[in-house]
Amino acid sequence: MKAIYLLLLIALSSAICISQPPSPGKEKIASIIKDIKAFEEKEFPADSLVVAHPLGSFAEADFLRRYEFYKAEHERLFSIEADKIDLPDQINLDLLKYIVQERLTAFEYKEYLNPILSDEGF
Repeated sequence: MKAIYLLLLIALSSAICISQPPSPGKEKIASIIKDIKAFEEKEFPADSLVVAHPLGSFAEADFLRRYEFYKAEHERLFSIEADKIDLPDQINLDLLKYIVQERLTAFEYKEYLNPILSDEGF
């Protein structure tokens, strides 16, 4: 579900970015999206047979590493002055802030310790 939000954000920003000249805020947002995408491709490879854990690694150190990455991205997002960018970029910025904040909150409340989810099972 979270990946769908990120893909939606990327598609929306791509469609909006085509018609307008780049601004510093837009470039920062694009850079953050690129960094997040690269991190997630490295962290969650498509071919799970490449790593030793076919379902992903669920060690607390892995969650801490992801938290530290998203914390840094969160700081970068809040360094962008939203009032100096146009409305479509403000929407992209708000969506990206929401996604990153959701991932930070999930770690802070230790959601990774919840073994059973009502909609996903074990």
